[in-house]
Amino acid sequence: MEFTIPTIVIGLGGTGLKVIYRLKNNIPIELLEKGLLKFLVIDSDKNDPMINELEADEYVNIGVPGVASIVTNLDSEAAKFIRPWFPANLPFKVVSGDEGAKQFRAMGRLYLFKNIDKIFNIIDRTVKSLRAKFANIPNVSKTINVFLVSSTCGGTGSGILLDTAYLVRHIIEQENANPCLIKGILVLPTAFHPFPISDESERKNIFANGFATLKEIDYYMNPNVETSYTVKYTENKEIVSNKAPFDVCYLIDDENEEFPIGGLDDTLDAIAESLTVLLTAGIGTSIKSAEDNLYTILTTNQKNQPYSDKNYLYSSFGTSSIIYPYEKVKRYILGKLLDYFDKQLSKDQDYTKIIYDIFSLLKIEELTKDDLINSIYNISNTSIYSEIYERINQIGNDEISIKLQEIIKNGYTQINQENVNQRVEELIKTKYQEFVNLIEEYIKNPSYGLKIVYDLFTNENMNIFKYIDKTKESLKNEIEQHQLSLNKLNEDLKIYSQNLEKDSKKFLNKLLNKKNRDLIEKISKAVDNLNNSLTNIILKEAAINFYQKLALMLSKYRNERIDKIYDAWNSFRRDFISPYLSIKFESKLSSWGNRINFYLADKEKIDTIVENIVNNNKIYEELFRVFDYFEKFEYSKLKEYNIKLLNWIEEGYKDYLNIDLEDLAINLFKTEDNVVNNLERASSILFRYKSQLFDDSLVKKYEVLGVKDVSSTRFYNVAKIRDIEVVESYNPYRISMLQVRHGLPLYSFVLIENMKKAYNEVINTSLSPHIDPFYHKVEDPTIQEELSEKELQMYYKIYMAFLLDLITKKDLNYVINLEGVEHILGKDKIEAIEYIKKNSGNPDFYIKFNNLVDKTLSNYTNESLALILKDNIDKKAKRAYYLNNKRTLNNDEIKELKDIEREVEVLQKYLDSIQVKK
Repeated sequence: MEFTIPTIVIGLGGTGLKVIYRLKNNIPIELLEKGLLKFLVIDSDKNDPMINELEADEYVNIGVPGVASIVTNLDSEAAKFIRPWFPANLPFKVVSGDEGAKQFRAMGRLYLFKNIDKIFNIIDRTVKSLRAKFANIPNVSKTINVFLVSSTCGGTGSGILLDTAYLVRHIIEQENANPCLIKGILVLPTAFHPFPISDESERKNIFANGFATLKEIDYYMNPNVETSYTVKYTENKEIVSNKAPFDVCYLIDDENEEFPIGGLDDTLDAIAESLTVLLTAGIGTSIKSAEDNLYTILTTNQKNQPYSDKNYLYSSFGTSSIIYPYEKVKRYILGKLLDYFDKQLSKDQDYTKIIYDIFSLLKIEELTKDDLINSIYNISNTSIYSEIYERINQIGNDEISIKLQEIIKNGYTQINQENVNQRVEELIKTKYQEFVNLIEEYIKNPSYGLKIVYDLFTNENMNIFKYIDKTKESLKNEIEQHQLSLNKLNEDLKIYSQNLEKDSKKFLNKLLNKKNRDLIEKISKAVDNLNNSLTNIILKEAAINFYQKLALMLSKYRNERIDKIYDAWNSFRRDFISPYLSIKFESKLSSWGNRINFYLADKEKIDTIVENIVNNNKIYEELFRVFDYFEKFEYSKLKEYNIKLLNWIEEGYKDYLNIDLEDLAINLFKTEDNVVNNLERASSILFRYKSQLFDDSLVKKYEVLGVKDVSSTRFYNVAKIRDIEVVESYNPYRISMLQVRHGLPLYSFVLIENMKKAYNEVINTSLSPHIDPFYHKVEDPTIQEELSEKELQMYYKIYMAFLLDLITKKDLNYVINLEGVEHILGKDKIEAIEYIKKNSGNPDFYIKFNNLVDKTLSNYTNESLALILKDNIDKKAKRAYYLNNKRTLNNDEIKELKDIEREVEVLQKYLDSIQVKK
């Protein structure tokens, strides 16, 4: 189905960012590339890692570092346009200005005011970019669709929601002279916590913010109230509008009368999935007509409706789909093929043989052989035997004792060490480059590949470095043998020389001037052998030096090249292959409030598809080519490779992905009637009564269905009889009911009175949930009392007694030893605390307890106490987070949670006081 409606999806605050992140991952790449769908996130938390997944023109940070200087000087010129609505006497804390608004809606709106030009400009650029795309394309709607996604109970999103809606309408309709439809998608407080929760403070803030947001929206959505929205942001920028902020307002929570979703992440997943269906199926004209039907219902004369005394202002998503998860299947198949590829890369090899072949090919191992060691230094004269023999013969008998040692010493060949070192350096450079060239060829060769190359460097049993070490050890052993030989030859020379000297002193030899030829020959041979052994020692030491330096260069090459590629491959496996392999396929119903999805997939058939692809194609070689033979495989390009691979699956193996979705649907539901019956389960519309928010009979149902002729195939006819349109969306792998039957977020409105009560309790505090002065005054607010200073001191000492192990567990009870007397406090922590509280008026007990804690605390510095407090607060916060996110709590857990909240509050105050002192 053609993408024909220019659309902008704007996420506000943390909730908006999370939905946009999920949505971008759901939308097919080819649809994004058309340029008619734009994303934009406006948030104030600079530290959210999801920001990195957005393009530069898809994100604007509106944080205001140093915001305290504005808040504490509301009379200043900088606060001129903020002063009229910002709460006075704010007990400023926590908010840094660039890490969110911390559930304080007025702070979120302040951020918008201080960044109004930045926000205005990026929205304007986005709109102009869309207009440039659709200006000359036939059959494209000129109306811009805008989805505005936000929570109703945070700080940034709900604080800037109304302003952003009116800014968007002004920029599109006034500045760009374009019609638009603005649709709010607002997440209600109940989606953020399992209820009931025992954290009264947090629940109060969330509920109060949520109710305040709805109350403001309801006021401006009410067609019976003739009030314009007028806001002056700067001297030159003012918005005046008589329209409603939203043409359609979707309210979302995590449960309806039938099905709970789970947690917040599940709710956000559901919103992204519903938006995916609405956009990918709904961007075409048939779904557009259905949304027009809804819009007509919402704006038509109320007297023509079944409930003529009510205004239809709110709705929720009502998607029913039979889905073959095509994108997931594509990713799963890619994961299986890459897993096969990885296993082929990792086949068992005889690395010893490969390494030996490498060294033989490069002729490096020749350095270990005596006959070829002259690769390092060429000795022209390898024998000095004759020379020594002649010189000894020429010595007179009388001179032997004087000149023999000199002749022996001078007989050694003197090797030029500088020439040896120079030759070693030349060889290292030459052989290293030859080695690198060969390894690079291996990387590009499917017969070897990345994994084998990596193992050549890292294999535990044998790798290049172990081979070099083994060679060096061999050379060292040979040097030792030469050294032993040298020692023996020196001893022999000493004996031969002494004997020759003795013979020369004998009367007859002296008289005849004759020498012992046998001894002269032995001396000459020994000197010659000494020369050869010494030369071998010097040259083999040079060879060891060669291998050491070569190993260092290869180690650097491995770190900078091989390890880098292999680490990138492991990251690719972790980030893509493993997640793709973990995708599960099962026929299941997924329900979220009024969203019913039936996922159909047959894993056995999908695995058979993979088998066929592997058996009938040269996948291994193909993937080598897709990865550029690993020559350019870098961590920074992993996403590019992922896109490239998905396109490769799409283009080369699309025939394998085809599926008969109707067959799958009927196999699941048994008959065509059952298919349609199940699709009809999504369901209703919420309307507003008179001018009070959701009062008097909240929940009524009214079905809104698009009606249109459809193809006469299978269960389509069954649907047609009931005036339900069933359509195929952007590809043949999703069949959807027409998307505009709408369901109610019923669970939120079961708790509407609780929300209203929380709202009333905080409405007059300086941390008012409102950003519009019109709503600030409500009579008889009740404010929760804070702990007195005396109670703070008592609780602090009790909690520190636990932390410093003054209160310990003995058998089944907690006990404390006070001046040699053991007091049993109770069987759990709650009972122990209650015991100490009850005995706080007993001087004999409480004074001793205080003295013990004070004495123990005096042994700690402020710095060490701060570390203990921080560590404990972190642990307690994690436990509280776990309990807060359980759907139901038993009585013990409720008590535990209350105690944890009190402990964190008490210890945090003392931690703050320590840090102030520092």
